[in-house]
Amino acid sequence: RPNPKGGPLLEHHTGRGTVDSPWSLGLGLDIPIELGDKRAARIARAEQLSEEARLAIGETAWRVRSRLRQRFLETYAAQATSALLKRELDILNQEVAMLEQRAKAGEASPSDVRLARLRLQETRLAVDGSDGEIRTARAALAEALGLPFDQVAAMPLAFNAMETGKLGTLPAK
Repeated sequence: RPNPKGGPLLEHHTGRGTVDSPWSLGLGLDIPIELGDKRAARIARAEQLSEEARLAIGETAWRVRSRLRQRFLETYAAQATSALLKRELDILNQEVAMLEQRAKAGEASPSDVRLARLRLQETRLAVDGSDGEIRTARAALAEALGLPFDQVAAMPLAFNAMETGKLGTLPAK
């Protein structure tokens, strides 16, 4: 409820009167009276603003959680891609070695060996690029977590749930 207010009143009179001073002194008291449902309307408005603030906090938390999950998925994808490329590199190394042996035996053409070596070099470049993508994804994850990159780079990440396909549900709170 609004509080009453009080204070001195000071007035200057310009007209000529019988009083010696053109100033008059007094005491003023303001007592506000609320008519209707003004108090109930203010309370309802405050409750609405409180609910709006609570929903805004929830929305912000959801955006932070969503961004963190996205960065985690990007890190997983970069590491999975790198692992696949490294397996492909091992297989191509074996293929080049076998083709070189076959070429020495006269059973494969030199152009087949050159083509296999070219694919091997392309895969090596892709592996080097995937290492950069892992660092970029880890940096984005560090930013989403609000941690320094060195700490996140040294952090072991478990992707077990993603690899098995059994992802849990996110808690409501």
